Amino acid sequence: MTSTAIAKATNTVKQISAQPVLRPRIPRTVDRAVADPYDWDEAKPTRWEPPHVVPPKADLQEAMAQLTLHMQPATERFMRERLALARIVTGAVAGKPGEWAMRTAEYMRLLADIPPDIFAAGCDEAVKRKEWFPTPAALLRVMQPLLDQRKRMIKRLELLLRSGGEIEFKRDPLDVRLKASRDAWLKVGNIARAAASEIELARLRGDKPADWATAPPTPPVEMPALSESAPEANSETEATL
Repeated sequence: MTSTAIAKATNTVKQISAQPVLRPRIPRTVDRAVADPYDWDEAKPTRWEPPHVVPPKADLQEAMAQLTLHMQPATERFMRERLALARIVTGAVAGKPGEWAMRTAEYMRLLADIPPDIFAAGCDEAVKRKEWFPTPAALLRVMQPLLDQRKRMIKRLELLLRSGGEIEFKRDPLDVRLKASRDAWLKVGNIARAAASEIELARLRGDKPADWATAPPTPPVEMPALSESAPEANSETEATL
């Protein structure tokens, strides 16, 4: 690249990067209530359930307005600028005159339903993962999960708003909760707590608990006290010195 081209590319990067990308501003109580739950012990998403305490209606309405607003697709200008930024960062060649414009138009057609903040986040993440200019499929692998989660949050908000704050929370059956409690305590090594859950579960089922739950606790192993006297000399070692 010539010095003029480098200066032009640098100026383009600065201009695009300086433009703020607006994102939904959701009250924290609502975000925790409708976001996808995640089980950190199992390292995987879990099933969403309505919260025990529903956030205030005003907060739910504010979150709904924000998420609905940020479901609007990105403008062509925004997508064109973000794709240009990704091209500069990855060093992709624009190609023959008109070729880059044609490619950009096809990207915009295939990604036309993506909101701007998700489009920007997808471009940034895809560029981090790739050493070349990402294809529409590579961008969608990042963007689509973010878009799907936003749609799920809107559906959950609709449910909470329709309920008027009165949602019947259905707990899992007692045996399911006892098994979950037992397994959780076993995972962290708390045998006493796990045994209590196992015994209660067996009582509920009318059968015998597992042997480990009724076994007497293993006494702690006492380490021998260290002697303060000097260790006896090894006669064989002394003989060789």
